[in-house]
Amino acid sequence: MKCGCAPLVVSFLGLLVAVPAIASPQADDPAVAEDAAASFGFSAHAVIDEIKFVGLHRIPVATAMSRLSSHPGEEFHQAQIATDVHVLSQSGWFQEVFVEAVPVFRQRDSPDGSRSVQLQFHVTEYPYLSAVTFTGSRLLSRQQIKKLLDDNHLFPQLGTPADPVQLHRAALALRSELVSSGHPEAQAAIKQQALPGQRTKIEFQISDGPRLPVTHISFSGDPQVSANLLRKQMRHVAPDAWFAGLRNKNVYTPEKCDQDRVNLLDYLQNHGFPQASVGAPHVTLVNAFSSPSSPWHFRPVQPGLSVALPIDSGPFYAFGPPEIGAPLQQRLTSLMKGNLLSPDLNRGRPFSEHAVESSRRDLEIRLHRNARRRKGTGDYRLRATSTFDYTTHIATVKFDLDPTPPYTVHR
Repeated sequence: MKCGCAPLVVSFLGLLVAVPAIASPQADDPAVAEDAAASFGFSAHAVIDEIKFVGLHRIPVATAMSRLSSHPGEEFHQAQIATDVHVLSQSGWFQEVFVEAVPVFRQRDSPDGSRSVQLQFHVTEYPYLSAVTFTGSRLLSRQQIKKLLDDNHLFPQLGTPADPVQLHRAALALRSELVSSGHPEAQAAIKQQALPGQRTKIEFQISDGPRLPVTHISFSGDPQVSANLLRKQMRHVAPDAWFAGLRNKNVYTPEKCDQDRVNLLDYLQNHGFPQASVGAPHVTLVNAFSSPSSPWHFRPVQPGLSVALPIDSGPFYAFGPPEIGAPLQQRLTSLMKGNLLSPDLNRGRPFSEHAVESSRRDLEIRLHRNARRRKGTGDYRLRATSTFDYTTHIATVKFDLDPTPPYTVHR
């Protein structure tokens, strides 16, 4: 029998919680839970009497029930029920999910004074897919589209709920495929047509857009390095490379440009510019000549992309005399004679993070080998600390034993 008390309702539209009583970060606090429960007409130790689903048509009750962590006979927990609503909303089956907790009063109350609660999960199912079509693309055939989406587990399956999140991911995959082939203005829109019987038809309307190759790469700011040398570090977006068109080297994508930004930064930091930075690219649409041809042949003008990368190399630093800590120096005396550090660390050479790390690891290896040869034990982990003098532009590297305890994993 239902009472006149206001029911406890939690609504998830996507990932939003409508009632603060369920979404409160203090829901696990017993005092807060007791006050909140009492305000809805039942004690903090209320027990779930029954769980019902309202609005199911195609999804079996047992299937929906298997996603819940709450079960009849267990104690009522607001945070746990909010999690159940979240799980149901993320299953891809329901357009809307909310739960209603209604106190149930029986003729005899339990000895501890707790009451029973009936949970009613109200759901609105997504319509089911009855047809999927792909139109508009001259570059992607039906077979290519199916293979692309199947490889990414995104091809819409007939007879399943039309989850808009999955459909949006499929559209993004189609657009990304066209962008990676040199069509940055490609689009993939989703058109949904409602059919009788809670069914729907999905049409992916694909627009290839024009092919826009990268025609020019420039560097702004203060690189302090020649543009030709910097272009050689760009291995993914390189319109001047041999057979750039056949190898898709003249295709711009944010992912490929990010990899080249890492290459540029790595080159600068290992050639005397430890404080260098490479900014986000600036891409503009330009009109440029087509591929080079003989001077007496007409070269048509075609649209393309110009990519500008801002670079701030910072001050140039050279190595000063390296330093070795006293504890490490004592252990190095037992090593074989010869150069202990790489020649790249010699005084006056451009600062290189790679040279510092290589010397550190080489010293570690030599210490370990020497210890095994002498059947010794101990920790031989080293650290290299670089300091930069802004006035003299001298980089000083100090090698010493690392006092940090080793990180071990026990199985």
